[in-house]
Amino acid sequence: MLPRIRTETEDVYRALVEDLSKTFVPTSIMGATLLGVGTFIFFTSGKVLILLATGAGGVASLLKLCLQYKQSHRIAARDDNLVQIQAWEYAYLITTCIVAVSVGLLTAVVFRQPDVTLQLLASGLLFGYCAGIVARTSIRPIIAFVALLTAAVPPIVASALCPDASHHVVSAMFFTYLLGSLETVRHLYHTTARHIAMRLNMAALAHRDPVTGLANRLGLQQAFECSATNGQGVAVFCLDLDGFKRINDCFGHAAGDRLLAEVGQRVVAVLESDSVVARIGGDEFVAVQFGASSIANADDAADLIAQKLKDPFQIGNEFVSIGASVGYVVSDALSADLAELIKIADAASYQVKRAGGAGARSGAMLGSTNANVLMSAQNWSNGTGALSRVERAQ
Repeated sequence: MLPRIRTETEDVYRALVEDLSKTFVPTSIMGATLLGVGTFIFFTSGKVLILLATGAGGVASLLKLCLQYKQSHRIAARDDNLVQIQAWEYAYLITTCIVAVSVGLLTAVVFRQPDVTLQLLASGLLFGYCAGIVARTSIRPIIAFVALLTAAVPPIVASALCPDASHHVVSAMFFTYLLGSLETVRHLYHTTARHIAMRLNMAALAHRDPVTGLANRLGLQQAFECSATNGQGVAVFCLDLDGFKRINDCFGHAAGDRLLAEVGQRVVAVLESDSVVARIGGDEFVAVQFGASSIANADDAADLIAQKLKDPFQIGNEFVSIGASVGYVVSDALSADLAELIKIADAASYQVKRAGGAGARSGAMLGSTNANVLMSAQNWSNGTGALSRVERAQ
């Protein structure tokens, strides 16, 4: 496999390799041009080597188009891991190099022929191919460098071996353009990689809470949409901190931010994998646990969250305690609406917050046959759906 460039993150690398699948039209045009020019030169010159080079380039172009078509479908399904992405890049290297060998060999053979018209056609083919490589393959510089050298060096050498001075000038001109193309590839790669990294960072920031590093509302919604289609249950927990304003007033907003970050870390530690924790307001948190198999499991998780938030928080040299009302609801992920789940769990947390006591409970129904029922002790009926419970840590 090709080595990944050291400065690339995995996300940037994935995005750059995926962009190779978006050159379907240029690849089609180049393949058709190679077949047309090569066939014409073969019938004009009668050189079998021209026919072989043209055929190999045409087949490689077709294989590359098939790769792009297949990869575009894999991208849509988001099925590829890092090893598979590297395999795609290696496949593109092979097919691109075959086309480059075809172009380089065809052009070199023609430049050893006396027909200036054929040399003009070969020159146009070479320049068109190299321009396409620079414009669309610079995102993978190793592939671009190999393709440019493979396509350009044979005609440069062939022109240099010709006895007349005009071919020597052409050889020098090709060599100069090759150096410029290599430098342009380097520049375009770094520019594109920087822009993609910036785009990915901005997208990540748009989905993250800057204080805690947790997801925000947008990130929570995205995670829910990506994970709530596995047919398993989902539990949504709403946490509302009590006494947080006192912490801000006594110790300052910086200390309050650190406390919020630690609250998030404790909740994440309780729920561990297959979950996402988000800060959606000043001192309000929402946690979504995917694959919740039963109400009992969610009930245990709510108890553990409440217990963890009872532990004192250290601010400087002092230890402080806060209260936290925790409400949750469990439902079928396939029929669940995140906004409705949050509404139910939030109502549960505020009910116990208003009650001012611990251990309060309230029933809620939410399921595929009764998806619009809100949290209420009086609405627990017909035996379908899920139970929500609230816990209060003091």
